[in-house]
Amino acid sequence: MYEAFKEFFLHLFCAPSEPPTAPAGTHGSLRIFRASGRFLDYQVIFLTLVMVVLAGVFLILAGLVIAQNALLGGVLAFWLIFLWILLFMAGWFIIRLEYDMRYYIVTDRSLRIRRGVWTIVEQTLSFINIQNISVEQGPLERFFGISRIVVDTAGGGVVVQPQQG
Repeated sequence: MYEAFKEFFLHLFCAPSEPPTAPAGTHGSLRIFRASGRFLDYQVIFLTLVMVVLAGVFLILAGLVIAQNALLGGVLAFWLIFLWILLFMAGWFIIRLEYDMRYYIVTDRSLRIRRGVWTIVEQTLSFINIQNISVEQGPLERFFGISRIVVDTAGGGVVVQPQQG
């Protein structure tokens, strides 16, 4: 079912479903990477935490209305539960789709990164322009075994922060 929704939304947003073309470099050095599955887990846990907070807000709201009018509060609680489930499913779908559309393509001369569905961001970095590479990892990222690679390039002041597993 996810694949059908994915194809529909990719078609709707005119987003390419295949990996980007290879950047400059020899064909034999071409490697295509995807984000780690742990990165997806990290994002789903964040979504779950946000949804738990939202559920608390919905429960307080429904409790206040139930204290005033039980019937109205029951109807409101039903619709809030329905809305919560819909938001959770939509959030999961968006996270999964963003994860599926993230590509890292490396050759011996350059790196190309593509991410996004609504707004597609594709960046190509020539290794000759890279001045600094650093790896950053917060406590939650350490827990999930992922990190961020920060690439500083010459001349443009552009910083690329792909998620890495």
